[in-house]
Amino acid sequence: MTRDPRKLPFLGAGLGYRFEIHDFIAEQKDHLGFLEVMPEHVLDSPPEARRLIEAMAKQYPMVTHAVSVSIGSAEGPDETFLRKMRDVSEAVSAPWASDHLCFTKTKGRNLGQLVPVPYTDETLDVLVRNVKTAQRLLGIPFALENVTRYFTYKEEQYSEPEFFRRLTEEAGCFILLDVTNVWNNARNVGVPVERYLRDFPLDRVIHLHLAGVHEDGERVLDTHAAPIPEAVWEMTEEVLRQAPVKALVIERDDDFGDLGQLAGEVRRASRLMEALS
Repeated sequence: MTRDPRKLPFLGAGLGYRFEIHDFIAEQKDHLGFLEVMPEHVLDSPPEARRLIEAMAKQYPMVTHAVSVSIGSAEGPDETFLRKMRDVSEAVSAPWASDHLCFTKTKGRNLGQLVPVPYTDETLDVLVRNVKTAQRLLGIPFALENVTRYFTYKEEQYSEPEFFRRLTEEAGCFILLDVTNVWNNARNVGVPVERYLRDFPLDRVIHLHLAGVHEDGERVLDTHAAPIPEAVWEMTEEVLRQAPVKALVIERDDDFGDLGQLAGEVRRASRLMEALS
């Protein structure tokens, strides 16, 4: 299993696969380099929906992106789910897999949220152990995504960039950088964007996410249901100039609205990947 991002395939710009826009995705062949599929959608779908995904896997390269590993759980990641995720990844020939740097389960209970982990030495020890377990069970490179934060923990010992740096060094994993979440956190908890990018281990970033948001008073909500803010596009260009990015995904999970607008975002992402990666 490679730890060298240069040995991973270049996929270009892609979309998160959603059944609601299956026909739209099929029409974007000239601009889409790949699709990102959630293992949960494959595992929990009826046979006809699974057949649609399998058909898409014959047209596009695919990577798997989950929300159920719970990599930050002190009791360890969900190994049963990881084995199922491995099966889905093998079925679509995914070159790597990913999930979020968070926990979603505790004491066997599903919390239904991507709960941020505290950036402490204790958490780092847990995550290094859990990531190594995930990589062993998946059998392919594994990347972790930064999540939107609406609060911080008082006892934190590291900034997010510092924590990701330590984790990637000790566990040998890659990073899925959600550029929108960096922008969200700058607004929600006062993360200075310039310092974040300066300190972040961009050399481990292989995959990007861009999405729309909803502003609710003083908070920015990670909704995946709106056009991507221009500031996020500008930040993406900066990241692409510095990181060995192999894949960029436009995330849209709800309120698909004007598909012409979404198609424009796909084309813009494709041009950026061709020009800067």
